[in-house]
Amino acid sequence: MVIRRRTLLTGAGAAILAPLASACRTGHAGQSGAATAGPLPSARGNAKGTATMEQDGLTLQARIEARPDAGTLSLAYRITSAASGPAYVYDKLIVPKRGGGVEAKADRAYVYPLPDEGEVLVMKDVPPQPPGLSPASLVVPLMVRLAPGEALQGALDFALPLRPWREYVSNELAYPRQTTLDSLRLRIGYALPPQGAEETTFDHAGETAYNFRNPPGVLHRQASLEARFETPGLPVLLPE
Repeated sequence: MVIRRRTLLTGAGAAILAPLASACRTGHAGQSGAATAGPLPSARGNAKGTATMEQDGLTLQARIEARPDAGTLSLAYRITSAASGPAYVYDKLIVPKRGGGVEAKADRAYVYPLPDEGEVLVMKDVPPQPPGLSPASLVVPLMVRLAPGEALQGALDFALPLRPWREYVSNELAYPRQTTLDSLRLRIGYALPPQGAEETTFDHAGETAYNFRNPPGVLHRQASLEARFETPGLPVLLPE
């Protein structure tokens, strides 16, 4: 399920993320692309940095500014495509709308605290299914179609402490527990259709969306771009 929104960033639009730059080489297990990230902040508390990852002809540039003293967290990202064909990037999450129904929001992201791993995952991707749970229907974010040479950008703003928002499970905080996590990982998923895939459009959640059908016996590539940031002392609420 994908949303059609082509955005070629030039001029002032591209300048918003122009200062993004990588500072030192890092890596991430399970990713085949190249990633770089900014340096470790010198003190616990406020954090600011940039990160970059390249994979499948797509480049993610991301920036973070965490200010626990002010109770704010901001993430900005830009994805550019140099792929040989169209790429579909998960960009809009389907969320409940006041008064009933659903809507697609580009300024929302899932938040998965992972205290055992010492990090929090902020993602715009297909949400994982909890073990032992078989939902009657799957929740899939809408996607942006990027042609070669095109790009999209977005921003996510959160209040701190960061609250969990996960699919298929309760996010209630009847008895809030707060911890601090020293790493934040931003994940943005995408799909690359195989040669010969058929593209169709339809309306969903107030958007003109579209999908593609793989040729018989052929699968498309499903992957993600990730940016990891060091965030010493980031306050996060844990779900019950």
